[in-house]
Amino acid sequence: MPTLIVRHRIPVTNMEWAGPTVWFEKWIPEDETNALTRIDGNISTRLWTERSCVSSIEPVTDDYISKLMNIGVQCFLIDVIIADVPEELASFIYQERNSPKEEHGDIGPSHVDFDRLRSEYTALGHKVLGAALGLYNRLLAFARNHKGQYWIPLRPVNTNRMSSNNTEFRAKVQSEHFDWVRWCPYSIDHFIAYTPGRGISLTAKDWIDAQQFVAGKGRPDIVLELLANAQLLIDNGQRRSAIIEGVSALELALTRFSQAPDLIQIAEEFRRDEPGGLRKAVEHLGFTTSLRYLLPLLFRDLDRDVLSACIEAADVRNNVVHNGQRDVQEALIRPMIGNIRKACVYMAERTSKSTGET
Repeated sequence: MPTLIVRHRIPVTNMEWAGPTVWFEKWIPEDETNALTRIDGNISTRLWTERSCVSSIEPVTDDYISKLMNIGVQCFLIDVIIADVPEELASFIYQERNSPKEEHGDIGPSHVDFDRLRSEYTALGHKVLGAALGLYNRLLAFARNHKGQYWIPLRPVNTNRMSSNNTEFRAKVQSEHFDWVRWCPYSIDHFIAYTPGRGISLTAKDWIDAQQFVAGKGRPDIVLELLANAQLLIDNGQRRSAIIEGVSALELALTRFSQAPDLIQIAEEFRRDEPGGLRKAVEHLGFTTSLRYLLPLLFRDLDRDVLSACIEAADVRNNVVHNGQRDVQEALIRPMIGNIRKACVYMAERTSKSTGET
């Protein structure tokens, strides 16, 4: 059975003379003999670069490389080598080289085996993309974390954008039986869009509040600032930082409330507590326990789904900070931050205004 080689040219940045690069000192791994390699079953991957990938306004000569302390490399070549590919599939991949132009080979859309082979090609495409970006991201993670090149962005593996990725990476394939042709497994790109919901557009009343704010010298409320930062971090793919910011906002909102509660708006049995009793209770119980047991007693009308989401968010934050959890799923963290905002606003409305801004 034949072996396929799928070659990618993956850029660190899409900007020709600017943007992030990976730095090398007086040397670059510019041929396949210096390639990094990774093997997983019948798929092996190798990564190297070449002089055309160096960000430079002058010719990249031997002398240039030997003298420069920080050589900026802006793209890498990555081969994914798949052994023992079925003959039928390898032949189909070659015949589909012009399929983006609706041109097919002997096995066209009307052929009985077309759908099966196209599905196999797509499945193989997912594996190849994962292998290529997997090796690429491991190199960049090494440069970021072990060498301190913190500015380098990683590329998440998103099979929903396989077609765009293959185009951007100039993906091509060859085997023992044919020379380089376009690598184009069938895929329709899917984009997931999140809308922030209602209530964020400026109203006529907001304009009056905005006038008071711009005329003053104070900074935005720190709780709201933390929440805005959390949502921005999610959009930037920094979900671990986002959950830390969001739960920090929740903790601060609870602290403010405990220090100056509006007694009229909490459960009646707590209104008779000695001054400072609620603050002492929160300090004694701690943040997470207060969320679980004290807030349900204080706020009988707080939506229990909101409260449950806040408790879960606190648990996730603790796992990120103390146990090294690597990531938080986007589908999980977005509603979490939304519910944290609701809880923070709820507590702010029940906090004496004399506390001021922090």
